[in-house]
Amino acid sequence: MGLTVSKLDSSLDYYQKNLGFTVLSDAERKGEWVEKITGIPGFHTRTVYLSLSPCHHFEVFGFFHPQAIPPERESRLRVGIPGCVLNTDRLESLSVRDNPEEARRWTPLLGRKEEPFGDCRVIHLKDPDGLSLRLLEDQGEKMKSPSALADLRYPVFLVENIESSISFYGDVLGLQVHDQGKNTPGAIESKGTTNGKSVRWAVLRSKAGFCLKLVSPSNSEILPAAPWMMQRIGFTHAAFGVENLGGYYLRLKDQVNFKSPPTPVNAGPHKGGQAVYLTSPEGITLEFIDSPLIRESWKMK
Repeated sequence: MGLTVSKLDSSLDYYQKNLGFTVLSDAERKGEWVEKITGIPGFHTRTVYLSLSPCHHFEVFGFFHPQAIPPERESRLRVGIPGCVLNTDRLESLSVRDNPEEARRWTPLLGRKEEPFGDCRVIHLKDPDGLSLRLLEDQGEKMKSPSALADLRYPVFLVENIESSISFYGDVLGLQVHDQGKNTPGAIESKGTTNGKSVRWAVLRSKAGFCLKLVSPSNSEILPAAPWMMQRIGFTHAAFGVENLGGYYLRLKDQVNFKSPPTPVNAGPHKGGQAVYLTSPEGITLEFIDSPLIRESWKMK
């Protein structure tokens, strides 16, 4: 998960102390190679990779140029990445507690329980910049890193058309639908009302496990995705490890809006690999990465 923050040290402190994430890499990013990957002239950040497990990382950006800009605070729904779901096997060990404000925000979209894992406890968190995290207790799935208190289950994408989104992520990109369904107004009621609206959802997975949840409220106005600005505080994109990125790119380049061809990565934990950014048909930004670290992490699955 990529996220841009306002105060990097404060965010690092929050994720390390509260959720047990560890620093995998801490380095400045600038130069022609990263400008080509991101499409941002003069790109300059301090970028810290936080490790949740061998296959899951938070890539946290503190921007020098362009300057970070505040998140959009909107009352209406908009296509994008409203948050992500983490899982833990030790909810009582965490120093964080359920945030009622976040619970009220998430319940109309995701319900009181995290479908399709309805028997698990869920709490809602807010990081120092107000980014939404939904924490699922799954005692049947042990943490892959001994020091981590939580791991990433999947990002949540808010989409307008769930059928076309399933087609893109499944038929085009090759993910598999693990489960899908609909939360009815009675199941997702918050403070007694949802205006009679229901929410469709689908959980997708790759060979490495769960990797994405799509949600789409029925009969609701959903604004188009905002123009991508990586320096805007919030979840910027979701990155996926890809085998044979060069061949994958050639197969998809006529079907997918890539920002550039695969470009060598010259810094950070994926140094020696390649990366490319792309945009989904609804305007959500993704990244594909192929690197020695990713290939090694798959051996540990």
